[in-house]
Amino acid sequence: MNNDHLPFLEAWDTCAARAATQLSPRALEAARRSWFDTAAAMAAGGHENCTRAAFQSCAVEPDALGAGDAALVLGTASHALDYDDVCMLATCHPSAPVVATLMAILPLVERARPETSYGQLLAAYALGTETMLRLGQWLGFRHYTLGFHATSTLGAIGSAASASRMLGLTSAQAHDAL
Repeated sequence: MNNDHLPFLEAWDTCAARAATQLSPRALEAARRSWFDTAAAMAAGGHENCTRAAFQSCAVEPDALGAGDAALVLGTASHALDYDDVCMLATCHPSAPVVATLMAILPLVERARPETSYGQLLAAYALGTETMLRLGQWLGFRHYTLGFHATSTLGAIGSAASASRMLGLTSAQAHDAL
């Protein structure tokens, strides 16, 4: 199968090209507000039973939590109280999976690329959420009526898009990740 024509790769390529330019002050402010709103929802959901269960499913010491497990726990906390953002265009909560992923990989990014800025983090966030929203718009509400929760199905793709950006992957590597 030729992966170059899959809709999610086309959506990512479009978003990645736009993300390669400097975000406008308005876009940066919107990303900052959404990021902190999600962090607040995450903090509030951190004590919920579902978040504790997610953490316990990792079955490791707290200091040994890997990036994948950390993303699971943080994403669960973000969405636990259902106060995270929502976009009916894509029928999803776009920030929870993307912010959780970026927070989980941040220690890896800081070790590999200590010069990484907060603006770059917000640009990766914007890329991940925009990829999710464009795909959700393409899928339409039928995806939801078929029983899929787009926060989960599209969240994996948005998370891969944002992580690809933060980790500095090439376009081919990002396509493989997506």
